[in-house]
Amino acid sequence: MWRFSCACPAAAGVFVLALMLATQLCARPQAQATGIEGGQTNPLADGDVVQGTVVNRVTHEPVARVLVFTPDDRFAVLTDDRGRFEFKFPPRDGTAPPNQAPSDDPEQVQAQQRALQIWFARILHFETFFARKPGYLALEHETRSTTNSRPAGPMIIELEPEARITGLVQLPDADGVERGQIQIYRQEFQEGQPSWRMVDTVKIRANGEFRFAELPAGTYKLFTLEQMERIPPIFNARSQLFGYPPVYFPNSKDFASAMPIHLAAGATFEGNISLVRREYYPVRIEVSGASSQGGVSLAVYPQGRPGPGYELGFDPGEGAIRGFLPDGSYTLKLSLQQDQGWSGVLNFTVRGGPVEGLAVALIPNISLRVSVKTDFQPQSSNDEQVRGVRGSRTISKGQVGISLMPVDSFENGRAAFANPANQENEETIADISPGAYWVQIRAPACYVVSATWGGADLLRHPLVVGTDGAGTPIEVVLRDDGAEVSGTVREPGNDNLPGAKAVAPPPGNATVYFVPTGDSEGQFRSIRTTENGQFALSQIPPGTYRLLAFLTEQKNLDLLNPVEMRKYESKGIVLQLAPDQRETLQAPLTLVDEP
Repeated sequence: MWRFSCACPAAAGVFVLALMLATQLCARPQAQATGIEGGQTNPLADGDVVQGTVVNRVTHEPVARVLVFTPDDRFAVLTDDRGRFEFKFPPRDGTAPPNQAPSDDPEQVQAQQRALQIWFARILHFETFFARKPGYLALEHETRSTTNSRPAGPMIIELEPEARITGLVQLPDADGVERGQIQIYRQEFQEGQPSWRMVDTVKIRANGEFRFAELPAGTYKLFTLEQMERIPPIFNARSQLFGYPPVYFPNSKDFASAMPIHLAAGATFEGNISLVRREYYPVRIEVSGASSQGGVSLAVYPQGRPGPGYELGFDPGEGAIRGFLPDGSYTLKLSLQQDQGWSGVLNFTVRGGPVEGLAVALIPNISLRVSVKTDFQPQSSNDEQVRGVRGSRTISKGQVGISLMPVDSFENGRAAFANPANQENEETIADISPGAYWVQIRAPACYVVSATWGGADLLRHPLVVGTDGAGTPIEVVLRDDGAEVSGTVREPGNDNLPGAKAVAPPPGNATVYFVPTGDSEGQFRSIRTTENGQFALSQIPPGTYRLLAFLTEQKNLDLLNPVEMRKYESKGIVLQLAPDQRETLQAPLTLVDEP
């Protein structure tokens, strides 16, 4: 069995047309294609017939009436009732490419390029195809070219059925009231660390129904956006205002306590929400401590419970934050970008009346020092033979890459990066606004043993920054005795696909994950394979790991969650790595079926 995603062969030296085709490919969704029969010849010889079947990735059932087409849109067919398709390519043009004589005439240059494009289109045969049908998603993974050594035969194109979230929003006494909007966030994982990202916002229909479609499998949270009650001509700005605060499915008051919705591929989840009508009161908060010139961003949420849903606005004319909120205790975070960053945080309470006379003080964003210490092994005479090229034996300023990435997008935090400080092994991260951040550290030919700040373990927990603490440095310790693992990834045999065979070439650009197991002191790592399916990762911290290989990057999979990892207990392999260990996998690592 062989797999590939959408790319096309390009003639050497045809830069203009290759750039045009690359632009087309990057703008399109991609489908996964899987060949199912062995062979030794190129499947797209001159005048060949290309055949295949489109199947549902979850059920492996054929999918009828799917549009299958080439990347340049010159050829397209619909699958029949058995999901089968066929392309009949004309023989290639055997003529030589048109002459591209140098010229200073723009019109002549353009004519030559156009003639070259027409000639290239006549000889071009594709080895990959796109497939599209409403109700299905294209699999998202990197494009790569196929080679003439790839086995011939019919192909399988797998389409993933879309998942959906639908439901009903119920309003009390709803006649004449606008239905408002509802929003979903999806949990994503980068380098094994979780964060929430907004996916979509839809308007609630007149009958209260809503629908989110074209969703990939993953974990979501669902909530209604805040809505004020204004019904012309009854509305009077001087009378008591009413509104509908956000409700986080199923019936929570903040984002953190909302129930995660675990959505499988092709599944439909129904979630109903009931809104509650509440009194809303004016809120006016002065902004002091800095000029109001510059970009202003703010967030307001239930006190100590960051999340989206509530809104206030900044009035630059008055230099104040204004809006309306129901009774409750809130946290306000304000960020201002001028020549340097300014931030302010204020906790306040709304209790049965307007909020006035409060002010949020803006102070400069803080800087944190980073102290880097090394615990390297002494260099020996045979070091190069044992370890290979290890790079610099010392870490100087600027070599250690340290960045702070916001845990959640709704906290108004911005990424911050370290700059070399005056001392040799010290750096400074400037312009850090209050919030929670994952600390990412990169250093040449070594790994991080520990990273702490005020006693907090930053390798496993976020860095929580307030408005002070600049005097406490982040302390980083590096070592260079990490393990090294190399191996190959191969395709699994798939008996569910008609005529599939277990023998297949290794997939390129797959992703291999090193996931620490149990209470292991290991650290999450990942690496992409080369075109021939090989990988080699060095400076792996000592510990016990489960190695899992996936065809695509797993942004929605919580690989550090012990409960989530139970489904992979029989997958991959487990390695216990000691310092300086060199391990070459004796057997190929088999791709895991993606969730």
